[in-house]
Amino acid sequence: SAPDPVLNMSRSLTTAGYAVVSINYRLAAGDTLAHFPAPLADIDAALSAVSAHAADWHTRADSFALLGASAGAHLAMLYA
Repeated sequence: SAPDPVLNMSRSLTTAGYAVVSINYRLAAGDTLAHFPAPLADIDAALSAVSAHAADWHTRADSFALLGASAGAHLAMLYA
C-alpha cells in the first residue's frame, strides 16, 4: 500500500519534539452524513479539548498548527 502522508508528517513532527494530535471529523458521506459546517465544529471541539488538557499532556495550548492531507488540508485551511 502507499505511504500515509499524514502518518509520515506526524512522525517527522514528533521526532522534532512537537506534540501531534489526530482529529477525527464527520464526513459528508457514508452512514454519518454530516453537512457543512459540521466538520469545522468537530475541529473546534477537538482543539478545545487539546487546550483544556494541554498541561496534562505536557504541551502548550497557545501554540499549534493545523495540518492535513486532501480533505483534512482543506478543512485546516477553512478553519484557519
